[in-house]
Amino acid sequence: MWLRPLLRKAKSDMLVAGRLLAVAFTACGVFTAAAYLFVGYLVPSVSDHRYFELRSVKIASDAELTDPERLATAAGLFEGTSLWRIDTEQARRELEKPGWVRRADVIRRFPDRVTLRIFKRVAVAATIVEGSVYLVDEEGVVFREEGPSERPDLPYLVGWQDAATHGERVARLRRLVDVLAEAGGHGLEISELEVDAEGGVLFYPEAPRIVVRVGAQSDLVESFDRLEVVLTSVARGVDNVAEIDLTYPDRAVVRTRAGRMDRVISARAEVTLGRVPRAVAAGGRPAGRLESDRG
Repeated sequence: MWLRPLLRKAKSDMLVAGRLLAVAFTACGVFTAAAYLFVGYLVPSVSDHRYFELRSVKIASDAELTDPERLATAAGLFEGTSLWRIDTEQARRELEKPGWVRRADVIRRFPDRVTLRIFKRVAVAATIVEGSVYLVDEEGVVFREEGPSERPDLPYLVGWQDAATHGERVARLRRLVDVLAEAGGHGLEISELEVDAEGGVLFYPEAPRIVVRVGAQSDLVESFDRLEVVLTSVARGVDNVAEIDLTYPDRAVVRTRAGRMDRVISARAEVTLGRVPRAVAAGGRPAGRLESDRG
């Protein structure tokens, strides 16, 4: 007899559980149907509504664009396309394919406009590739400008093309660009820079008309500080100087136009923060010592 209350309670609990399970299944079915309705009908009806159709594309760029319509087409932006269906990442990748583009942004402006922002590469040098003139930016990236262009009045980079591998060519280009940047920081205008097989760099300033050699492992800041000391030291006789070799540690070798090493200038810790020592700047004796090498 004592089992009957337990059986009645168990039966009641099972009925409650069954009702809850039925409610749960019903709620799940309603949610599924609502989701299907939302995804299958409401989302398309909203995203494809004429209110969100593309009507205008605004292009902002620091470059002179010859064909803005072609850029919009490359990005897949066509009048009447829903803004919800524009793949901004794919559009950005397509816009960045031309070498002259450094970065592109694609921004949806709801309800009916897209803004394209195009940032061009800025050339710091030029180079010759297979007989054609290309430009080089500050990162060592070789590119061509949008539209026709004249032969640029820029320093030319040579020698990097002779490297056997792509990685070596990139490394040589970056070394050339680094040397060019350091030269500019010291007020030198360069007409040409050449990298050799070992990674050393020869460059030719516009003035004075000499050749300067920098080693593959040379610290550029220290090397150009020494160069500044040397140029000040030989200022009066610079027309007789053919080459300044900065590949030696802590010194510069000056070679004359007669083809022999005329003297060695030792320029060490006298240079601070890129400034020429006061004695030299004031026209006193050259910093460091002059050593004859005439035998």
